[in-house]
Amino acid sequence: KDKKDKKKDKKKGKGKGKPKKDADGEEGGDKKPEKISAQGRLVAERLRKQQEEEERVRKLQEEEEARVRAEEEAEAAKLRAIEDEKQKKKDAKKAKDDAKKAAGTYMTKAEKAKARAAAERREQMKAAGLFREDIDKTPSKPVYGKKKGKDDKKKKEEEAKKKAEEEAAAKAAEEAAAKAAE
Repeated sequence: KDKKDKKKDKKKGKGKGKPKKDADGEEGGDKKPEKISAQGRLVAERLRKQQEEEERVRKLQEEEEARVRAEEEAEAAKLRAIEDEKQKKKDAKKAKDDAKKAAGTYMTKAEKAKARAAAERREQMKAAGLFREDIDKTPSKPVYGKKKGKDDKKKKEEEAKKKAEEEAAAKAAEEAAAKAAE
């Protein structure tokens, strides 16, 4: 071919073409390995060591993060257990108070203090001899009705006489029955 045809082929892209790739992915399979100078080897060695150090530091950081995360989870679980225990106690106390309220024996803190003070005063009064337990504690109810007068006295006397007569008659009947039985 002429020079002109070669130029045309070059312009159209029909020249030598692209070099083929090796199995390693490098172009130009027949190239010789590059020679690396001593300075280049030192730089490559430093770079390799630096990468290894960075990898080691990254692994240590990941391990530390995992350890901290595990500790935080353990602490959170411990706090949840404590909160659950508190809630359980609170629910038990509420159920107990509800049962007392249903039975009518529930007393607030102030009511308990008032009852305690009253009991202390009662004990002091007993010790001083001012308090007697043999007295009926229930107050007597007032009786609304007619006032007792002279007529009431007469009625009472008559009732007492009738009662005495009935008792005497009952005794006489018992004695007669006892004699008859003998």
